[in-house]
Amino acid sequence: NFKGVEHRMEFIREINGIRFYNDSKATSVDSVLKSLGAFNCGIVWIAGGRDKNSDYTRLTGLIRDRVKFAVLTGEAAEKIYNQLSLPEISVIEKDFNAAVETAYSKAVRGDVVILSPACTSYDRFSNFEERGRYFKKLVGSLK
Repeated sequence: NFKGVEHRMEFIREINGIRFYNDSKATSVDSVLKSLGAFNCGIVWIAGGRDKNSDYTRLTGLIRDRVKFAVLTGEAAEKIYNQLSLPEISVIEKDFNAAVETAYSKAVRGDVVILSPACTSYDRFSNFEERGRYFKKLVGSLK
C-alpha cells in the first residue's frame, strides 16, 4: 500500500496517455541517472536550477539512449545544454512555466514527462519542495 514519497519519483497524473512525475528531490547527477534509468519508454526530461559544480557530461550516454527530449531551465540551463552537446533533442526555456508547457508539447501517448533537475532549486524557489509543489500545480492546470 506504499504510495511513495512526495518529490521523489512521485506520479502526479496522466493526460492523454502521458504520465507526469515530480522528482524535484533529484538535485544531483547521480540521482538523475537513477531516475531516468527507471523508465523504459519515451522520456521528456525537465532539468536545471542552480548548478552545484556538477559534471553533466556523465548523463550524455543515458540521455542518448533514453531521453526523447530535454527541456533545460534555470541558471544552469546553458551549462547543461553545452555539456550535453545534444542540440537536436534539447532546448533552453528560461521560464519554468514555459519549460513545463514545452515538455508537454514534445510528449506523446506512452511517454513520461519528468522533472528531475540535477540542480538545486535556489535560483527561483526556496527549496526542492516548493519547486515540486509548483511543478505539480502547473501539471494540474494542463489540459
